Amino acid sequence: FSEAAALRSIGWIHIQGKIATQMLSKNTMYEAYLVFWVERMDGLKSSNTVIRFASEQSKSNTSNKRFESRETGKLAKMRADGWVEIALGKFYNGDGDNGEVEAWLTEINSPIGMSGLVVEGIEFRPL
Repeated sequence: FSEAAALRSIGWIHIQGKIATQMLSKNTMYEAYLVFWVERMDGLKSSNTVIRFASEQSKSNTSNKRFESRETGKLAKMRADGWVEIALGKFYNGDGDNGEVEAWLTEINSPIGMSGLVVEGIEFRPL
């Protein structure tokens, strides 16, 4: 990507991304990852993550939303290319799934402020 978001300093974080299910292969299991770089690894160590489908028919109707993954305590791992990634969760893109898949990460328990966070993006990878 030619652009990336940079966070200068903050004590909590919420990062959210989404993708249209039509852009993904049908009948395939996926895992979403947040890819980032951080100045100090003592920031963004353990986080809460959510993966959910949001139906095109009624985004305001919660009965049309199903949560595929909700996890706490997810740990970040260093990649060989110098970036850091954290698994946000897994989901299955079925044959009739239309709409969007949303993935997000929150961390609110950091006792120290974070600085130097650069977010490359959220990757949706087939398993």
